[in-house]
Amino acid sequence: MRSYFSIHFRHDLQAALTVALIAIPQSMAYALIAGINPIYGLAGVIIPAILAPIFGSSNYLVTGLSNAIAITTAGVLAGYTGTADYLAMVFTLAIISGLVKLIFGLFRLGWITRIISNSVLTGFLLGLGLLIIVNQLSPITGIPRPNESRAIFTLAAEITHLNLVNPYVIVVGLGTIILLLSMRKMDRRFPAEMVTIVIASLFVALMGWRENGVRIIGDLGDLPGFGVHLFIPKLSRQDWQFLIPGGLAVALMSMVEALTLSKSVALAKGQHLNVSKELVGQGIASLVGGFFQAPPSSGSTARTAVNMGSGARTKYAAMLSGILVLPAAIWLKDWIEFIPLTALGAVVVVSATRIVNWNHVRMTWNSRGTSRMVMIVTFISTLIFPLQIAIFMGIGISLLFYLFESSQLTVNYITLEDGGKYCQNNEVKFWEEGLPVVVMSVEGPLHFAAVDEFEKHLDEALECGAKVVVVRLRSAQIVASTAISVLAAEMRHAEIMDARIFLSGIDHDLYQHLKDSGVLDMIGEDAVFLGNRQIFSATQEAIEYAKSLIKL
Repeated sequence: MRSYFSIHFRHDLQAALTVALIAIPQSMAYALIAGINPIYGLAGVIIPAILAPIFGSSNYLVTGLSNAIAITTAGVLAGYTGTADYLAMVFTLAIISGLVKLIFGLFRLGWITRIISNSVLTGFLLGLGLLIIVNQLSPITGIPRPNESRAIFTLAAEITHLNLVNPYVIVVGLGTIILLLSMRKMDRRFPAEMVTIVIASLFVALMGWRENGVRIIGDLGDLPGFGVHLFIPKLSRQDWQFLIPGGLAVALMSMVEALTLSKSVALAKGQHLNVSKELVGQGIASLVGGFFQAPPSSGSTARTAVNMGSGARTKYAAMLSGILVLPAAIWLKDWIEFIPLTALGAVVVVSATRIVNWNHVRMTWNSRGTSRMVMIVTFISTLIFPLQIAIFMGIGISLLFYLFESSQLTVNYITLEDGGKYCQNNEVKFWEEGLPVVVMSVEGPLHFAAVDEFEKHLDEALECGAKVVVVRLRSAQIVASTAISVLAAEMRHAEIMDARIFLSGIDHDLYQHLKDSGVLDMIGEDAVFLGNRQIFSATQEAIEYAKSLIKL
């Protein structure tokens, strides 16, 4: 401890103070996105920020309510038509998503987040950015918000009611955006959001524009006092059935956001990241936070960047940032209610422009057509469907494209040309001219979606008059019993054609699988050639044996 306080504490405290100053207005703005009172946004950057570093792995990740999680929460609950209290639903979502992340971490299932491809994440974040802006059109224009929850219809409703724009609200909103952007250009470590919110609040109060329709937080009702209040979900069975898929969607989004950010930070700082441990930390932060009236949490991109840029040395900086927000939540409640909703909306809009990584959008757009298609479909889905459906649709489309592409098995035919050169061909050819031996090299996973292609190539080789087909499997992975069944069927086909099929380059696991399934008895022990460290030796051995059989 003496070493920490003499070497690192000053740097951690400086970073924590800067992060706390930014977290206060950001958390309140994000709470509005999630559809809850801003005071609960403060809880969302206190409890998770303190707990996640204790149980997590990253030294720099700052955990709490974030842009993406706030809009995901609002999107998940947008389609709810029941009678349960909205706040209770938000806190229950935090508990469910935290439990999911905790289970994933304890059982080391972090790898499952790989099913969410970069194309899905890019399209989803692009849609989130637009959703955030659309949802803040009402606060920064003064046009009454329509009842329609879907973004595309909300945007249409706002455009058709431009005659209801409040000029006082517009002035405050645009002025806040301009002032915020100007301050950010000076120094990214400067608490621009906090200073901008204070200036906007003073301006509205001094000008008396509240009487002209510029609403403040106090207009939402009395702010609840901040304190430690235990929350126990008391929901109906139908509500739980509605929330569990939504909680899974929030958890997946949170895992992807937190792990992507923490991995990037760990790479930049040369830190080894324990993914499972980080998921445990994220899970406990959200789970405990939900029980103490905090919304779902994740890693915050903006606050983590500020934490690093402000010179944080250890994970205690993130913990201190949560502790330093406590005085504002407890003692500044009477001042918070004077903050204009328009100013908070402006902060949210500026934050929304930063949630999208335009380099990723450009890279995805210029890559393969399938990646572009997945990004577009996910983006459009976020504007039309509830966000949990949009996430699952993006994942489903990614998996479909993956199965389609991986089913296009790579099969090449190897021949021995004049001069002793090995050549690769795309069509069936004999190993040597006049010698009815075909050497077929298979590359890629032989799962159920690829076996038809595998079967087609084997049929072609047998039908061309080959007496022996050597199937080289060194670069292939038989990952399903379907492929074994196809092999058994092709053995019978080869027997009818008075031919044989040899397998070369196989490993011991596949050998045991063939033995247990009974296919080894059909093919014969002499037709299986195990691979070893010397490349192509097993195939060469199979070819020489095939030659000796044909000569007999």
